[in-house]
Amino acid sequence: MYITIDRLAEEDLLSRAQLLNYLTEAWKEPREEIAANYIRPSFTESLPDVFIAFTDRGDVAGHVMLVIEEKWYLGIDGEPWICGLYVPEEYRGQGVGRRLMETAENACRRHGFNHLYLDTAGARDYYLRLGWEEYGEAWWQAQGKTVTVMRKQVMVDRIRRRQFRRSA
Repeated sequence: MYITIDRLAEEDLLSRAQLLNYLTEAWKEPREEIAANYIRPSFTESLPDVFIAFTDRGDVAGHVMLVIEEKWYLGIDGEPWICGLYVPEEYRGQGVGRRLMETAENACRRHGFNHLYLDTAGARDYYLRLGWEEYGEAWWQAQGKTVTVMRKQVMVDRIRRRQFRRSA
Protein backbone atom coordinates (compact mmCIF):
# COMPACT_ATOMS: atom_id res chain seq x y z
CA MET A 1 0.00 0.00 0.00
CA TYR A 2 1.32 3.41 -0.98
CA ILE A 3 0.66 6.29 1.44
CA THR A 4 0.94 10.02 0.80
CA ILE A 5 0.75 12.64 3.52
CA ASP A 6 -0.63 16.05 2.67
CA ARG A 7 -1.15 19.20 4.68
CA LEU A 8 -4.82 20.10 4.69
CA ALA A 9 -5.31 23.04 2.34
CA GLU A 10 -8.28 25.40 2.24
CA GLU A 11 -8.92 24.77 -1.45
CA ASP A 12 -8.91 20.99 -0.99
CA LEU A 13 -12.65 20.57 -0.52
CA LEU A 14 -12.60 16.80 -1.07
CA SER A 15 -9.99 16.27 1.66
CA ARG A 16 -11.87 18.59 4.00
CA ALA A 17 -15.12 16.68 3.47
CA GLN A 18 -13.37 13.31 3.89
CA LEU A 19 -11.59 14.51 7.02
CA LEU A 20 -14.77 15.91 8.55
CA ASN A 21 -16.63 12.64 7.94
CA TYR A 22 -13.70 10.64 9.24
CA LEU A 23 -13.20 12.78 12.38
CA THR A 24 -16.91 12.88 13.14
CA GLU A 25 -16.91 9.08 13.13
CA ALA A 26 -13.58 8.67 14.94
CA TRP A 27 -14.12 11.28 17.65
CA LYS A 28 -17.90 11.10 18.00
CA GLU A 29 -18.05 14.91 18.09
CA PRO A 30 -20.38 17.22 16.12
CA ARG A 31 -19.14 18.15 12.63
CA GLU A 32 -19.58 21.87 13.31
CA GLU A 33 -17.37 21.68 16.40
CA ILE A 34 -14.63 19.79 14.55
CA ALA A 35 -14.77 22.22 11.61
CA ALA A 36 -14.61 25.29 13.84
CA ASN A 37 -11.92 24.07 16.23
CA TYR A 38 -9.64 21.97 14.04
CA ILE A 39 -10.24 22.38 10.31
CA ARG A 40 -10.73 26.12 9.71
CA PRO A 41 -7.83 27.33 11.89
CA SER A 42 -5.34 25.21 9.93
CA PHE A 43 -5.47 27.38 6.79
CA THR A 44 -2.61 29.67 7.79
CA GLU A 45 1.15 29.53 7.41
CA SER A 46 1.56 29.05 11.16
CA LEU A 47 0.11 26.49 13.52
CA PRO A 48 -2.30 24.73 13.82
CA ASP A 49 -1.55 22.25 11.05
CA VAL A 50 -3.52 19.20 10.00
CA PHE A 51 -1.80 16.42 8.06
CA ILE A 52 -3.74 13.62 6.42
CA ALA A 53 -2.46 10.24 5.22
CA PHE A 54 -4.13 8.98 2.05
CA THR A 55 -3.91 5.55 0.48
CA ASP A 56 -3.30 5.14 -3.24
CA ARG A 57 -7.09 4.63 -3.53
CA GLY A 58 -7.73 8.03 -1.93
CA ASP A 59 -8.99 6.69 1.42
CA VAL A 60 -8.04 8.48 4.62
CA ALA A 61 -5.52 6.26 6.42
CA GLY A 62 -4.90 8.57 9.37
CA HIS A 63 -4.33 12.12 10.51
CA VAL A 64 -2.36 14.17 12.98
CA MET A 65 -3.02 17.68 14.21
CA LEU A 66 -0.35 20.01 15.48
CA VAL A 67 -1.51 22.91 17.67
CA ILE A 68 -0.11 25.57 19.99
CA GLU A 69 -1.57 25.24 23.47
CA GLU A 70 -1.73 28.05 25.97
CA LYS A 71 -1.53 27.27 29.70
CA TRP A 72 -1.70 23.54 29.13
CA TYR A 73 -0.60 20.68 31.35
CA LEU A 74 2.33 21.04 33.76
CA GLY A 75 2.70 24.75 33.07
CA ILE A 76 3.73 24.22 29.44
CA ASP A 77 2.66 27.39 27.64
CA GLY A 78 2.83 28.43 24.00
CA GLU A 79 4.45 25.20 22.83
CA PRO A 80 3.39 22.85 20.02
CA TRP A 81 1.36 19.76 20.91
CA ILE A 82 0.23 16.73 18.98
CA CYS A 83 -3.53 16.81 19.05
CA GLY A 84 -5.34 13.83 17.67
CA LEU A 85 -3.01 11.31 16.05
CA TYR A 86 -5.38 8.68 14.79
CA VAL A 87 -4.94 5.74 12.41
CA PRO A 88 -7.92 3.47 11.74
CA GLU A 89 -7.49 -0.14 12.79
CA GLU A 90 -7.11 -1.47 9.23
CA TYR A 91 -4.04 0.74 8.61
CA ARG A 92 -2.24 0.18 11.92
CA GLY A 93 1.08 -1.64 11.97
CA GLN A 94 2.00 -0.36 8.50
CA GLY A 95 4.02 2.73 9.48
CA VAL A 96 1.24 5.27 8.90
CA GLY A 97 1.34 6.64 12.46
CA ARG A 98 5.13 6.86 12.42
CA ARG A 99 5.09 8.78 9.13
CA LEU A 100 2.41 11.16 10.41
CA MET A 101 4.45 11.83 13.55
CA GLU A 102 7.60 12.46 11.50
CA THR A 103 5.62 14.93 9.38
CA ALA A 104 4.47 16.78 12.50
CA GLU A 105 8.02 16.84 13.89
CA ASN A 106 9.31 18.30 10.61
CA ALA A 107 6.62 20.98 10.73
CA CYS A 108 7.78 21.93 14.25
CA ARG A 109 11.35 22.25 13.00
CA ARG A 110 10.22 24.50 10.12
CA HIS A 111 8.41 26.71 12.64
CA GLY A 112 11.56 26.90 14.79
CA PHE A 113 10.42 24.93 17.85
CA ASN A 114 12.85 22.80 19.86
CA HIS A 115 10.31 20.51 21.52
CA LEU A 116 6.99 18.91 20.76
CA TYR A 117 4.56 17.63 23.41
CA LEU A 118 1.68 15.19 23.58
CA ASP A 119 -0.49 13.50 26.15
CA THR A 120 -1.63 9.91 26.06
CA ALA A 121 -3.78 7.70 28.19
CA GLY A 122 -2.90 4.41 26.54
CA ALA A 123 -0.16 4.65 23.90
CA ARG A 124 2.87 5.47 26.08
CA ASP A 125 4.92 2.51 24.85
CA TYR A 126 4.22 3.35 21.22
CA TYR A 127 5.57 6.89 21.68
CA LEU A 128 8.59 5.65 23.63
CA ARG A 129 9.44 3.47 20.60
CA LEU A 130 9.27 6.62 18.44
CA GLY A 131 11.85 8.37 20.63
CA TRP A 132 9.59 10.33 22.98
CA GLU A 133 10.35 10.74 26.69
CA GLU A 134 8.01 10.89 29.64
CA TYR A 135 7.68 14.44 30.92
CA GLY A 136 5.11 13.98 33.69
CA GLU A 137 1.53 13.08 34.49
CA ALA A 138 -1.58 15.24 34.50
CA TRP A 139 -5.27 14.89 35.19
CA TRP A 140 -7.47 15.11 32.07
CA GLN A 141 -10.64 16.60 33.50
CA ALA A 142 -12.82 16.04 30.40
CA GLN A 143 -12.10 12.30 30.35
CA GLY A 144 -11.73 11.85 34.09
CA LYS A 145 -8.38 10.10 33.92
CA THR A 146 -4.66 10.56 34.31
CA VAL A 147 -2.58 11.02 31.16
CA THR A 148 1.14 10.72 30.55
CA VAL A 149 2.60 13.93 29.15
CA MET A 150 5.47 13.23 26.77
CA ARG A 151 8.06 15.40 25.05
CA LYS A 152 10.35 15.00 22.08
CA GLN A 153 13.26 17.19 21.13
CA VAL A 154 12.75 17.94 17.46
CA MET A 155 15.52 20.47 16.89
CA VAL A 156 18.97 20.46 18.37
CA ASP A 157 19.57 23.95 19.74
CA ARG A 158 22.68 25.85 18.65
CA ILE A 159 24.69 25.24 21.83
CA ARG A 160 24.19 21.48 21.68
CA ARG A 161 24.87 21.48 17.94
CA ARG A 162 28.29 23.08 18.58
CA GLN A 163 29.02 20.50 21.27
CA PHE A 164 28.17 17.74 18.78
CA ARG A 165 30.73 19.10 16.34
CA ARG A 166 33.49 19.36 18.94
CA SER A 167 32.97 15.90 20.35
CA ALA A 168 32.53 14.17 17.00
